[in-house]
Amino acid sequence: MSAGTKMREILAKKGLVEAMAAHSPLSAMLAAEAGFDAIWASGFELSAMYGLPDVSVVSMTQHLDMTRAMADRSGLPVVADIDTGFGNAINVLYAVEQYERAGVAAIVMEDKSFPKVTSLIAGGRQDMVRIEEFQGKIEAARAARSDPDFVVVART
Repeated sequence: MSAGTKMREILAKKGLVEAMAAHSPLSAMLAAEAGFDAIWASGFELSAMYGLPDVSVVSMTQHLDMTRAMADRSGLPVVADIDTGFGNAINVLYAVEQYERAGVAAIVMEDKSFPKVTSLIAGGRQDMVRIEEFQGKIEAARAARSDPDFVVVART
């Protein structure tokens, strides 16, 4: 069963999924041991683990490698917070292909401009992309899936 199918089954059965934010395989394993339903592969937490601000400094490769390890070690569906999708719709196509291949159940993408500035920085830039651009990213994410159960979440 694919990770996306597993996530959709949990959603259908429970309605509300209890996910714990994680930044490493160890924290993901602890979430599984504690009985959580899923893992939130947090971009903020991963940035913090590297001692960096959450401003698109951590590369897709760094995020993907850690997320892959979380999915592999926890046995839980992983929701990857991919911030703005690492660029434009072309970057999103590649990202979704890679995250799905890594065993991730879902991606969450936000409508901020790249590079993103976390909303936790006082006075930080919170520019949103045009609706048409974000729509293109969502369409790219959906088109890139090989598994129709791979979940694409758009957020603001």
